[in-house]
Amino acid sequence: MIPQEFLLFLIIFPFLIALLLAVTRSDKVREMIVLVGSGLIILASLGVLLTGFDQSAVTYAIGGEIIQLLIVAAELLISLYILFVSVVSRKYAVTILGLIMAALLLLTEFTTSAGHDLVENLFMDQFSVIMTLIIGIIGSLICVYALSYMRDYHHQHPDVPDRSGFFFSTMFLFLAGMFGLVFSNNLLWLLFFWEITTLCSFLLIGYSQTTEAKNNAFWALLINTAGGIAFAGGAFYILHTLPADHLLMTTIMGAGQVALIPAACFGVAG
Repeated sequence: MIPQEFLLFLIIFPFLIALLLAVTRSDKVREMIVLVGSGLIILASLGVLLTGFDQSAVTYAIGGEIIQLLIVAAELLISLYILFVSVVSRKYAVTILGLIMAALLLLTEFTTSAGHDLVENLFMDQFSVIMTLIIGIIGSLICVYALSYMRDYHHQHPDVPDRSGFFFSTMFLFLAGMFGLVFSNNLLWLLFFWEITTLCSFLLIGYSQTTEAKNNAFWALLINTAGGIAFAGGAFYILHTLPADHLLMTTIMGAGQVALIPAACFGVAG
């Protein structure tokens, strides 16, 4: 059985690296942090493989009221940021979708029945192991490759402000969000990590701050927020219509035709 510490490490450690990179100004120190951080994430991902290559579906008792409140607060901050930047940039379609998304998040968070207040908020199976290897190994190698890529990019584009610390911080935050998506056994947690990947996509695409980059970033944000609305709608339906269960897939598959509505929502989101 995979120790739950591996799962927690793969979610929390990239987030801590992201915070460290956000305040690091030295290029050499930043490069060392990226190399060491990526190496440790790869080792932890291999640890998941070695301890869980024959892993059956297992849930982990991780959670608590404080963690849930922190997730709600972080979700609201992300929603407020999206609303702010869309209004400032006059991207009102994103603003409207952002308001709908925020409303669905609040409804889902604060009207969830007690039966869905799970303690087993993390989940692992063989497919999760495969996804862990893809995120942990390929994602980390992309971060390492980006070290030389970003040097060349700024050499060829001297007019673009060098915000490499911001870039790599966002990359590691993206890794944390993807690990969270794979491991979550709680729809509310899934929504939170979905929002993190949406935010990171927006920030990375708009990195150069050119008009084209900003337009492309808002286009991605529009699509991802629309997908998020579908995802939140499906989650809201499940949490208020279908019976609670420790395994999300079991809940959906055991509900018969009723599950077609949330399944369609999740399909649209994907």
